[in-house]
Amino acid sequence: SKLRRVLEIGPGAGTMMKLFSDQGIDIAGIEPDSIAAHWIEENLKLPVFEGFFDLVYKKEKVTWQKELFDGIIFTHVLEHISVPSMFFSKLKKIMTQDAILIIEVPNIERPFSDEWKWETYCDPGHLHYFSKKTLESLLIQSGFSVVAITDKIFEPYGNLFCIAKKENNNPHLQQQNSYINNSE
Repeated sequence: SKLRRVLEIGPGAGTMMKLFSDQGIDIAGIEPDSIAAHWIEENLKLPVFEGFFDLVYKKEKVTWQKELFDGIIFTHVLEHISVPSMFFSKLKKIMTQDAILIIEVPNIERPFSDEWKWETYCDPGHLHYFSKKTLESLLIQSGFSVVAITDKIFEPYGNLFCIAKKENNNPHLQQQNSYINNSE
């Protein structure tokens, strides 16, 4: 299906937002960096909610549940989320039936892709690390099916790029997600 309404979490300078907007797609962003959020609004004239996802979600979820997103993008965000399963549970609530996720994360199987920049095994700002297997497992447990996952697009870095689709037919996942949702 065609993307009509997209949310980008952590758009930075808004490059992808601009790309989607230029294709006629209704796009909004959530950006915790106030300077970046202001720059996107002023220079690209695109809507950005300033703040971290959880705070913006609390304010906007009623509106978003009336106008669902059919695509959600986040690059180099998931590794900073404290409880990814709760994050995915919230995303599902604001996604259409056939919505997709577009995700990029660092690849734990290629930790030194930044040429020893961190001088340690991993970036100290990351709360989680993913391989193809662990990212796919997390997505499936969170009620998504993986359409594509690869580490061959962003050479020499080897970041994981993934497209996942919202699943709605697994009663076990619905029961599991209802437990997660009740703990919010």
